[in-house]
Amino acid sequence: MTKEITLKEYLKKEGFKDISKYNIWVNGEKKKLDYVLKEDDEVIVLPILKGG
Repeated sequence: MTKEITLKEYLKKEGFKDISKYNIWVNGEKKKLDYVLKEDDEVIVLPILKGG
């Protein structure tokens, strides 16, 4: 069995420092940072763009 890891822990492990600058989707749905990832989850990280 693999170790359970939250979305926040995973993103920090992957090198994302300021998570608030990103939209995070798991399997096509927005998730909170305390979501526990499963082995087959697909994580998509998109920057929040500011336009004028």
